Amino acid sequence: MFLCGKSKYLNYVLIACSCIVFLHGNAQQELSFLFAGDVMSHGPQIAAARNELTDSYDYDAGFQFVKPIIEQHDIAIANLEVTHAGKPYSGYPQFSAPDELSPALMNAGFDVLLTCNNHSCDGGAKGVVRTLDILDKLGIKHTGTFRNKAERDLNYP
Repeated sequence: MFLCGKSKYLNYVLIACSCIVFLHGNAQQELSFLFAGDVMSHGPQIAAARNELTDSYDYDAGFQFVKPIIEQHDIAIANLEVTHAGKPYSGYPQFSAPDELSPALMNAGFDVLLTCNNHSCDGGAKGVVRTLDILDKLGIKHTGTFRNKAERDLNYP
C-alpha cells in the first residue's frame, strides 16, 4: 500500500524552505530555489529519446538549454508527472517513462522530485514503488508518494 501526500506536501516543502532561509538569515546568506512544473514524457518524447541501436533512452539533450538556468539555484525542485512503471513505456493517458528520464533530471540540476500528482498511480502500486526504487537508487530526494504508511510516517515533511 502506498500513500500520497496530496497538495499539502508542497506547503511543507515551502515551510521547510522558509526555515532554511530563516536559519541562514543570521549569516546574511541568500538561498535560491527553483520550482519547475510538470516533467512529462509523452509518446513522441519517448520515441525521440530512444536510441534504436542500443535500445536505450537519452533525455539529456532535452534539458541542454534549461540546465544552466536550473544549475544557478541552490535547490531545484520539479514535479515528476510520470511513473517509472517499466515496459511497455507509454505516454498519455497512463504514463510509464523510461528510467533514463530521472538521471537526466538529476544531470540537469534538479535536487528534489515531487511524486504525488494525478499520474502517480498510472502504473498501479507496482509503478509507485518502482518509481521510488529508481529515485532511491539514483540518490534523488523525493516526496509525495510512499511505499507504505510506516515510510510515510517517517518521511512525510
